Amino acid sequence: MNNAYNISDFSAHLFWDTNKEQLDFDLHSAQIIQQVLEYGLMSDWLLLQKIYSPQKIKETVLKLRDLDKVTLNYRDWE
Repeated sequence: MNNAYNISDFSAHLFWDTNKEQLDFDLHSAQIIQQVLEYGLMSDWLLLQKIYSPQKIKETVLKLRDLDKVTLNYRDWE
């Protein structure tokens, strides 16, 4: 994971209901990945790929219980 990024680098609408200062890229990776995949812009997706490895994104997605079918079928990381 690349620590050169901040949560505020993502689109503001992604984490409107969360205290951004408390989000940690390691501890909250599932929440961050899910929000970006479901509601993010292409720029958010590209940033996500710089922060997390393709393997980490894939492992996280496969563990999510409520990811919508459209998002689950997007396979740009393979």
